[in-house]
Amino acid sequence: MRYYVMQIDYENYGRLFRKALCFLDNLSTESIQRWVKKGYYKAVADINAETLEEVVEIGNIGPREKIDLVFGAKMYKISVGDIIVDRTDGNAYVVFPEGVATQLEIDYDID
Repeated sequence: MRYYVMQIDYENYGRLFRKALCFLDNLSTESIQRWVKKGYYKAVADINAETLEEVVEIGNIGPREKIDLVFGAKMYKISVGDIIVDRTDGNAYVVFPEGVATQLEIDYDID
């Protein structure tokens, strides 16, 4: 299966996000949804994996052959706040300290 990975645009919004992470109580599905709507996230990669947990593993340690970077994007290791979209059903999930959260209701554009 293919999964679409979205990460904070650190070049433009990294400081804002790092500040939010200092107060993890403020990190919620609602705040993630707001940040997506404001354009703070960008597409970085497609990952070929069987499960969400495997997406996180591949995004962190590889193998690199299972990752297709979006042209011009820089992907960081998958971590708290990243969004993973299942291309099969369109469901979006966010990574929290406890693991991958239940699906999000967000607007995103996948080609």
